[in-house]
Amino acid sequence: MGVAARIFERDPKGEFREMIHDEVDKWVDQIIDEVFEDGKEPTVMDLSDLFSKTKKEFFGACFQALIEQKYAGLFYDRKRQLDLSKTLPLMDLG
Repeated sequence: MGVAARIFERDPKGEFREMIHDEVDKWVDQIIDEVFEDGKEPTVMDLSDLFSKTKKEFFGACFQALIEQKYAGLFYDRKRQLDLSKTLPLMDLG
């Protein structure tokens, strides 16, 4: 494989890892904003509730990232089909 081909080769595992790291950063920022707000003294129960509330969104985003990376080719093909259907005239087959 030539150099040019390697430049454009996708790295789905690396892309997924980056997407998950971005989601972890968002989640940590959300926790920090709630827990370390000035004057706030959350109880252990408050912290547990916060994790329960925010983990659904976090894991949902992780699952979405996994699907987008694992099935990127299908998404690309479907988008291309939709784009083509908008630009090609309808054919009268009757």
